[in-house]
Amino acid sequence: MKIPTLQECEKAIGEPASAWVARCFEISHKIVEAGLVSRKRGLGGEAVYGHWVGPISPRSHFADRRNLGFVQHGWIHVEAHGMVIDPTRWVFEAKAPYIYADYETDESAARCRRCQLLREEHDWLGANDECDLFEPELWPYDEGGNRWREAAMLKKPPPKLDPKAEIVTLKLDHDGATFVGALLGQADGRRVSAEQVFWLANLPYHVLAKGDVGAIYEAICAAGSYYIEFIPLDNRNRAKREAGFARK
Repeated sequence: MKIPTLQECEKAIGEPASAWVARCFEISHKIVEAGLVSRKRGLGGEAVYGHWVGPISPRSHFADRRNLGFVQHGWIHVEAHGMVIDPTRWVFEAKAPYIYADYETDESAARCRRCQLLREEHDWLGANDECDLFEPELWPYDEGGNRWREAAMLKKPPPKLDPKAEIVTLKLDHDGATFVGALLGQADGRRVSAEQVFWLANLPYHVLAKGDVGAIYEAICAAGSYYIEFIPLDNRNRAKREAGFARK
């Protein structure tokens, strides 16, 4: 496995990293297109888009967005290794340009975001620990913006099936129909309205992945080409990568 260096990326793109500010997805895509994260290098990376939910330096180009909770961001996802390669993370950190590459830390190995202790240190210190609630540091990469979708979509109940609405038929097997029906709060997950299809398509990826996200997306697309646009592009691409979803 060979992670590309900053110098390799600058040479391939044809411009210095100082010119990459606010061009995160474009730069990530160019690095992929240049073959710097190809399978030949033991990687097989793909440019993805979502949200940065990590800290932002007050000296960053994005300092005015520090209190928003997220900033739209693009990076490179390496599925085989569960790795992120980020050529523009340094912009948020207000550091000198570098190529970030790392794996998501398992919660058991993560430090508390408030006191920087490990979970086992929390358990050992017990009442002597001034920080009594372990809160693991947040992995700052949210592909598809699904944490935002979770907050936006799951705070309110799903739309009810309007008996006067035109019925949309989702071609799901028994398990899929039962799963979708439970999400919508109704017995039949195959007979839905367009409003319910939109709500279902925009649920966080990890919620749909508890069932068969590929089959659900396929059923939405099969209901008519109009409905494929209901599914967020980033989550569609993720399902192609992870869940066998093949629809263009």
